[in-house]
Amino acid sequence: VIREHLTPLACDVSERRPLGSRPEPLVHPTRSRSRSIEVAYQQRWLSQWQWLREHPEVDRVWCVDATDVTVQRDPFPTMEDGVLYCGWEARTVDNPWTRKYLTKGTKQWFTDNGWRMLLNCGVAGSDRATMMSLCRRMNDLAAADRYQEPLTEMLYFNMAAYAHPKHVAGPQVTNTFKSGVDNGLSW
Repeated sequence: VIREHLTPLACDVSERRPLGSRPEPLVHPTRSRSRSIEVAYQQRWLSQWQWLREHPEVDRVWCVDATDVTVQRDPFPTMEDGVLYCGWEARTVDNPWTRKYLTKGTKQWFTDNGWRMLLNCGVAGSDRATMMSLCRRMNDLAAADRYQEPLTEMLYFNMAAYAHPKHVAGPQVTNTFKSGVDNGLSW
């Protein structure tokens, strides 16, 4: 969203709600329908790319999960162009959950990068060009893997984010995954 001209997708951080309360989700009124690729976890990356393509006025944007993400502070003043900001989890890429969803297209990357911190695809933000590139990469990875397993999205995201020249993840971006606790630092 453009800092100076907030769109319906923006969250007004002056209207903060207590942690745990659930505001009505903000839904963008899409004017056009895109052909579905039938995997919701991948469709969102295509839809986000299409929306950004249709809205060149958008300067910076966050793409987040619809039901479990709360913005606690305005991230826009401190964001840098070209930096991909990501959610994270306090575990490595090599963990029991990700092992269940390996596919032919993710096994080698997983083997080589299992030691890395697991980035969470439910929170991603940056400038428009960086986010369009991320969305494109996510769709390319899924298409190359023939959409074998919907929950492989998390591994695709890690592959795409770690390939980006500069990414930032950790408590300065989001609180501890599913903690519901404001750490006083994260956006």
